[in-house]
Amino acid sequence: MEVGDEGAVAEAEVTRRLLPRAGPLLTGVAPAAAAAAAGAAPTTLKVLSHNVWGHYVVGGMDVSGRLKALAESVARERYDVVLLQELFLMSLGPLPLMGYYVQFAADMEAAGLVYMTDPRTAARRWMQNHGLVRCVGVCVARQLQAPSFFVYPHSLTPPSQAVFSRYPIVEATLRSFPRSAEPLNAKGVAVVTVEVAGEVFHLGDFHPDSRNRASRAAQVAFVGTTVRDHLAKVRSAGPPTNLLVAGDANVCAKHAAEYAHMSEVMAGVGAPIDLFPGDDDSTMPDEDLWLDHMYVTPTLRDRLLSKRLVRFKTPSGAPVSDHLGLEAVFSLRGAHGSRPAA
Repeated sequence: MEVGDEGAVAEAEVTRRLLPRAGPLLTGVAPAAAAAAAGAAPTTLKVLSHNVWGHYVVGGMDVSGRLKALAESVARERYDVVLLQELFLMSLGPLPLMGYYVQFAADMEAAGLVYMTDPRTAARRWMQNHGLVRCVGVCVARQLQAPSFFVYPHSLTPPSQAVFSRYPIVEATLRSFPRSAEPLNAKGVAVVTVEVAGEVFHLGDFHPDSRNRASRAAQVAFVGTTVRDHLAKVRSAGPPTNLLVAGDANVCAKHAAEYAHMSEVMAGVGAPIDLFPGDDDSTMPDEDLWLDHMYVTPTLRDRLLSKRLVRFKTPSGAPVSDHLGLEAVFSLRGAHGSRPAA
């Protein structure tokens, strides 16, 4: 199936408030409450990208407990954008099994992430969705891996992405990968545009196949196509200035050729700089791999205040994931009296 085939694209429906509990998911939030949650005018944008290891089949133990600890860390650190991978929604025919997702979504609401998309609207009919979820405070989530190569029709496996947001989401795009080597999951890419303190930021999240290099390369190229199409919808003209694309890419920086291909794709959409290129500790310590990356535009690189790898833990001392998270903090133009950029 080619990218342009029917069913290959599912655009996001972004809700401006949370779903009513009768959904059943979350309590609705009035506009005044959402404004209060955003707090005073921000001077920085604090971003986290994190694989949460939430696979229903081969994920880590105590997923709900680890997610609870992650949500508490998000609240404590006051992240504005959280891009998550492997936060899954399971479907059995027409019935989506919300599982630990419901409580996690409520915890993110309590942390002030009051804008949300409904993960049920595009869930797979069978097995797991692509695990892409975004919270803005932005939280974006996605999925994991399975060994064999398999091509399935996209009309049966649309992406199921939820977006939680402290700040308004003005546009969102979710697309399934046309091909995948992981039949248990519908994999894809998500891109959102958010408004923060008068500025516009474009944020992409992706998590391609883990075991098949050929399918992964094609998916990375598809990420580039999706980002370009999203930017075309929201930009009048000119290259993007505030663009960030991050996630568990399943591409280790040690593999020079594959890493170079991914970096070329990101450069092609205007984000040539990897803030985490693999010159420090591994992001998956147990396997000594650097799989997580965060690409930005030169403008965002120049506005970078700090970056670090983070490892959050549960009260018992267990890590919340087998991956480390990527944290980056950027200055906002409004804090310096500069003109907002798109």
